[in-house]
Amino acid sequence: MTGQYFIQTGSGKLLTDRKLTTKNPRPYVHRAGYHAAVSHYVGGHDGINRFSGTCLNRQIRINEKLRLENQAQTIEAAQKRNIKTFGGIPVAPNNVTAWARPGITRRIKKNKLSHKGKNSPAHGRGRIPVFMFSHRTRRIVKDKATAFYRAAGNKKIFCTLTFISDPGTDGNAVSVLNKFLTILRREHKNLQYLWVAEKQEQNNDRIHFHLILNTRIGIKRFNALWVLQQYNAGITHEKHSLKEVTDRFRQGTMQEIFNPVDVKKIRNIGTLAGYLSKYVSKANRGPDGIEKTFGCRVWHCSRGVSALITKQIVGKECIEVCKSYENAVVDKKTGEILKMPQPMKDTDGRGIFYTVWRINQPGRILCFLSEMEQLNKWIISQEFTRHQIIEYLQTTITPDHYRQHFLN
Repeated sequence: MTGQYFIQTGSGKLLTDRKLTTKNPRPYVHRAGYHAAVSHYVGGHDGINRFSGTCLNRQIRINEKLRLENQAQTIEAAQKRNIKTFGGIPVAPNNVTAWARPGITRRIKKNKLSHKGKNSPAHGRGRIPVFMFSHRTRRIVKDKATAFYRAAGNKKIFCTLTFISDPGTDGNAVSVLNKFLTILRREHKNLQYLWVAEKQEQNNDRIHFHLILNTRIGIKRFNALWVLQQYNAGITHEKHSLKEVTDRFRQGTMQEIFNPVDVKKIRNIGTLAGYLSKYVSKANRGPDGIEKTFGCRVWHCSRGVSALITKQIVGKECIEVCKSYENAVVDKKTGEILKMPQPMKDTDGRGIFYTVWRINQPGRILCFLSEMEQLNKWIISQEFTRHQIIEYLQTTITPDHYRQHFLN
């Protein structure tokens, strides 16, 4: 069985035609991202999303729920109309369609989407929510940041925002950051960002933020705006008044008294990985190894970054590369293979339903992620609307279609 799927738009096709085959069907599906590849058992599933890690899949589920509700309402209305017309007779004339005859179709049950974490104790009345970097959170941030890096082009920057004095609570700090980003979004069209919170031990665990932006901003303007937002929120320094800060903001000389912004260019993906490993994986652990807690979100991103795809279904050829010496840990100086790839399996005694391969050499599998990367570039650049991207993502495959081959 073969099929070709594409979206026809005003500027042409969204992607090149795609061909799916059923040769050697297997009950496993292989997914790959920038940091890991997973083979998991999918027997019994009717359909599988080709892409994962994007918030657009949530909208797809909502659309499917609305479609089922509308279909159920249509069938229920037709049954009532049929009973009223034919007096409740179970057999209708031949000129009435089969789906409208009473007793033929069963009422479709509404699918209830579960919202995990919505009713957690942290969100109870009168309780202060506590957040921390979990293993899953670190993995999500790394995947999102890498996808953002690959899709943002050559104008991305990495910056650190610190406070001139104690902001009080973590919630106040995030409030200042949100106002700051709101002004930047007004000044820069299509601004996309991802920020991560960190606490400094040398400043009594004072919170500060690390950001990745897809737009280069003048450092003087960037620095002055960040300081002004702190003063507007009541975070002041005893040596400088609000009037002095306001005057220096207008004159463009804020850097002479305050310089709480550190901006760095991201030259390669290795540099980004180093920043993320430092600030996400290690910086939020105390000397005793215990995770630090926050009174706010530990990370957040813009809608465009949230919509980025981090994994897609690939063929078995990608998994073979992940298992081979091409994905081995190599000494960069001598070229010696230090460690061959090893699978991480479920060993809790209930059986192996998935196998994870850590990707040590991301460049080796980029050729298998071309469709995902092209979609991410269009999501960040907004070349196509969210509706068009969602329409494309709604194309699902069955477990039999476990391999994908791309034309051109």
